[in-house]
Amino acid sequence: MFSLTRIRESAALLGAILVVVALISALAVGMVGYLAQQATDGVRAGLETRTGADLAFRASLRATANADKQDAEVRAAIVRSFAPTGVDMQVWRSVEKRVTLRISDDDGTFSDGTGIAASYEDASERLEIVDGTFGGGGNDVIVQEQAAAALGLVVGEQLLLDGARFTVTGTWRPVDYLDPRWYGDPMVVTGLEQDYGPFVIDEGSWSRLEDEPRVRWTMMPDVSQITSANLASVAGAWSEIDSRWRGEVDGLETLEKQGRFAQ
Repeated sequence: MFSLTRIRESAALLGAILVVVALISALAVGMVGYLAQQATDGVRAGLETRTGADLAFRASLRATANADKQDAEVRAAIVRSFAPTGVDMQVWRSVEKRVTLRISDDDGTFSDGTGIAASYEDASERLEIVDGTFGGGGNDVIVQEQAAAALGLVVGEQLLLDGARFTVTGTWRPVDYLDPRWYGDPMVVTGLEQDYGPFVIDEGSWSRLEDEPRVRWTMMPDVSQITSANLASVAGAWSEIDSRWRGEVDGLETLEKQGRFAQ
């Protein structure tokens, strides 16, 4: 039988061991948490140095007859795809199409070319008017400032986009070219990348142009929610939208993806 003294000595030793184990465990947990936080801080610091396409995903589809229904389907699909990652997506919608461009010359004839027609969500917040006004009527168009200068277009002139006549009400430049919404598109600054433009029209004007445009949804992850642990799951969710959106989004067979953020 153990003596009372020996039991007390064993209890004291066991207690000391338990204290040491608890301290080591706490230190290990704290170290793991510290390293995880350091990794997350590193990821976020890296993202803060990025701009444009490096901070976004972009999916595009050919426009369908019911634009509102298609937009609602895509936005709902985006939420379902990325909700499990714990990262919210801000979504910006734009519509674009390559068009035939004809501009009236001084002698009344028209010069031919090609351009990019576009409509942008929240255009008044993303575009800065250089000259003129936004307009807004179905026959109005505002032209990127460098494209307008290269083409000699001024406020009040008329031009044809896919044969539809528009009046120039203003020229514009982007408020912030580095905004991920522009996805690093150089045309919004240069006005010319093979084609002239963009020529920004009201979304209700697309029915006047030939063929259907493409609709783009630019998705910007909330960087404040990005961690070293969920970064891979965000990229994984993006890579699976082709299959996840099947049966949920109209026109999915025309899907095109750009995913610089995933890199």
